Amino acid sequence: MRIVDEYKRSYALFKQDDHFSTDEIEYMGKVYTGIFDESLQNLDQLFLVINAFATTMTDAKRLEIIDQVAGNINGNYTDLQQFNQQNKLLSLQRAKNEQEIRTTKALYGLE
Repeated sequence: MRIVDEYKRSYALFKQDDHFSTDEIEYMGKVYTGIFDESLQNLDQLFLVINAFATTMTDAKRLEIIDQVAGNINGNYTDLQQFNQQNKLLSLQRAKNEQEIRTTKALYGLE
């Protein structure tokens, strides 16, 4: 849920930001799709592991895989946050004057 919330909030803001071209917004969409796809693969693996009828393994192995999947999903979330932060900073760098800088900071809730 945190991944989806972060994506929705940030992507909506980036689409409003005049400092990004249509091509750049499309690229961001592709990055988001990649992060989502990877997260879904991790969830598929998790569902397979917790379904005792589909997979035979020890409880220790199940816990190991669950821990690995949790780490992967946390990594996806961190990657998403870093990608969004880089885009916010890029927008600030592209601002041409103090008014644009203030407007951009307000858009992204930056100090």
